[in-house]
Amino acid sequence: DWSRRENRYPTVTTTTDSSAHRPQRDVLVGGPKDVPWKNKKVSFFAAHGKPTRVELALDQRYKDGRPHEDGVHTVTVSGRELGRYMVRWGGLGPDGDPIVLYSCSTGASPTHGGLPVAQHVANVTGRPVYAPTTKVGTALDGSGRVRPILDVESETGEVVAGRWRLFLPEPSGPDLTELARAAGQHEGDGEPDPFAVQRTLQFVRTLRGTTGLDTGSDHKLLRGLGALERLRWHSGTPHPYTDARMTPDLLTR
Repeated sequence: DWSRRENRYPTVTTTTDSSAHRPQRDVLVGGPKDVPWKNKKVSFFAAHGKPTRVELALDQRYKDGRPHEDGVHTVTVSGRELGRYMVRWGGLGPDGDPIVLYSCSTGASPTHGGLPVAQHVANVTGRPVYAPTTKVGTALDGSGRVRPILDVESETGEVVAGRWRLFLPEPSGPDLTELARAAGQHEGDGEPDPFAVQRTLQFVRTLRGTTGLDTGSDHKLLRGLGALERLRWHSGTPHPYTDARMTPDLLTR
């Protein structure tokens, strides 16, 4: 259905603000607010999305030499697959330029755990990624002008805190090894084991989700979080329902 939206897409890529939208009544709420990438050079990518996947339109209606079934002209991909596609696509502009992922809910944390699409895209492309936590699109304001929108209401009418989130690439390689040492998860000159890697990344995500994106690589905070985690697990018998992983939700309780 992108062909029906094609004439509105230039508004999305050129407008520097967006409006909150309540879909149940199809009304805009409050005044327009600046988008977080205002005055920055960014690359836009649009597709239907969910927290764990996106749906891409196919260039042609055939697969493996055979026609697709009627109405099946899309393919569903994961966040990592989308990131690899973007890299091969080659239309992202200079290295380091952010990506605006104009795809519904791709910045929302999946209900059953794991990383959202946007974080995977940031990790694979090595670029900052802006993504929404709720549905996005366009709507007409009172004057008939096309406005980019961000839903602040669920399909059932529940008010939700829709927002644009910024995702930075997560550390890897030697940088991640250094952070693992700082967090007390690794010693020596070799590479950390997979368990130490995952624990360190969980610490980085916890700090980014509570004290700010720029704190995820702070050695002092990582050292303190590592000490807190050891205290949580090794000071007596843990509660039978102790959370297995350190998360932003656990740290802020």
